[in-house]
Amino acid sequence: MVHALGVIARAKNMSQLAREAGISREGLYKVLSEEGNPTFATVAKIAKALGLQIKFQTAA
Repeated sequence: MVHALGVIARAKNMSQLAREAGISREGLYKVLSEEGNPTFATVAKIAKALGLQIKFQTAA
């Protein structure tokens, strides 16, 4: 999931995304890197800034 967010984020304006997510641009690159280990809260902020929503639902 983090890899997918990174691909989408790199296709967008990283500086603008960082501002909207409340993360520094450098921090955003670090979190979305192969070595990054973001918290769920950070992933949720990035998703929200990209206009995405993370949802959980029960399995059928």
